[in-house]
Amino acid sequence: MTTAQAGPQDLVLYGPDGQALTATAAPAEDWKPVRTSGNAVVWERPRQTATLERVDEESELAREEAAATLADAQLQADRILNAAQADADKVAAEAASLRTRTLASADQEARTIREAAAADHDRAEETGKRLDVWMARAVIAGAVGLTATGEYALARLAHFPAQVAWLLPFVIDVYVIQAFRRHRDIVQAIGLTIAANATYHLAAAGMFGVTTDAKGEHHATWWLIAMVASIASVILWRMHVITAPVAASRSGKLAVPETVSDVRNGSTDGSTAITATVPASSTANRAAVSVPVTPRTARRGTATKAKKRTAKTTDSRAQVAELAALMVSRGSADAVTLADAKDVCHGVSERTAARRLDAARTAYTKES
Repeated sequence: MTTAQAGPQDLVLYGPDGQALTATAAPAEDWKPVRTSGNAVVWERPRQTATLERVDEESELAREEAAATLADAQLQADRILNAAQADADKVAAEAASLRTRTLASADQEARTIREAAAADHDRAEETGKRLDVWMARAVIAGAVGLTATGEYALARLAHFPAQVAWLLPFVIDVYVIQAFRRHRDIVQAIGLTIAANATYHLAAAGMFGVTTDAKGEHHATWWLIAMVASIASVILWRMHVITAPVAASRSGKLAVPETVSDVRNGSTDGSTAITATVPASSTANRAAVSVPVTPRTARRGTATKAKKRTAKTTDSRAQVAELAALMVSRGSADAVTLADAKDVCHGVSERTAARRLDAARTAYTKES
């Protein structure tokens, strides 16, 4: 539609801009009226088919390019994701390998530290043991030397010749040392040394067992001479007692109290069995061994002394029970030493004797 000036005699329509609207010629043939509004007709030119096809082709091409671009982007994203996953797996593997190496190194270092600490502890303990042994030996040597002078002088006072008088302190001190080793006759041995030294010093002061002549010299009485002369024989008897092995009973079974309380109460009868733990080897697990034994009758309040063994046995279980019976007779597991175990377990190594001693101590502790 077009606009133009109109005369006053005509029906004039005005547009929004104040210009009069005039009728124009009909549009070209390709224009078609689509609707009428009042005195206005709306014409529309149809779209060309070629243009629509071109637009459709361009749209399809754009969609194809977008799909190709999307596929390329997806492929690139997959490659990046795979590469990142591979890098992550590599990093995780390296971290796991580093963790394994670190833990192995730390474990090895901790094991080395533990072994070094254990070795230091063993060395310190061994040093302490050696120090204890040598200190005990030093004390024993000093005590022996100090008491031996009095015992030698006592022998001279009792008219022993100087050539043999030194044998009296010798046998007394050997008896004392053996009593300490076997944990037997300790009171008797110490009492003997005290009595010998006290007797000499009192006699030297003229206060006991001597007579004084006109010159003021002291001479031993007959009973003091007899007492000193009998010391060696008494020691010989006691050494035989404390060094002899434990005897077996007449029935062939080891005589041992049923329980520690039975020994203390002095009432035991019948048969029983002591369960002892005997290690098969230094590295094997310990196995319990039941040893048949026959209880013995003891004095009330104290354990009876074990009878002397007439024949040694190689049966390990009987030896364990024999050591346990010896502990019962002495009233303590520590009263039986390794030397006792070696005497009972004759023909075996010191290590085997020590294992059987440990087994007997375990049995004694359980029965206690």
